[in-house]
Amino acid sequence: MRKAVFFALILLCSCLVLAAGEMRTIDFSNSTSLLVQINTNDGVRFDWADKNHQVVVTNVNMNKSRVELTNFIEGAPTPYYNSLNPKTTIVLDFDRDKVRDMEISLVKFVDNDTVILLFQKLSEPKPPSPQGNVQVTGWFTRVFSKGPFNSAYYNVGLLVIVIIVIVLLLSTRPVRRSYRRWRRSVRLG
Repeated sequence: MRKAVFFALILLCSCLVLAAGEMRTIDFSNSTSLLVQINTNDGVRFDWADKNHQVVVTNVNMNKSRVELTNFIEGAPTPYYNSLNPKTTIVLDFDRDKVRDMEISLVKFVDNDTVILLFQKLSEPKPPSPQGNVQVTGWFTRVFSKGPFNSAYYNVGLLVIVIIVIVLLLSTRPVRRSYRRWRRSVRLG
């Protein structure tokens, strides 16, 4: 029995080691934009203001044109889970000053397990605060839609407004009267 449990434990540990991905380090000292080809379960590590952050590709779904990412921001209590498609961008604000520090965009799908991501540095890291622990250093991620209105809900909102305007126009008395006349003429005609 002990041998079976020991063998099962070794088998489980070896499966975990085989499922672990490769972690690459990128450096923004030479350029502000980097294209990185990443496989599923692989990740990218980068430094920002003397803190180490990681982005791991957890799932690539070519059928739905979606890539699922896990962002590990140093100092954050939990990782952030985001989905990217060709129409969205993940914006990172590491020091919570409402200034976009970095953007991550999906450039293209290479195959079922590989994607090319664009990492763009938008601002320079700020020096640490002299107050030390008082300043909240942090984690803020948000997914923005690419396009002229930067909102995934723009079309839905526009449709709701058009429907409300049509209902209000049809509910006015002259419109109801002309509709009744038209309905009578159709019945009699």
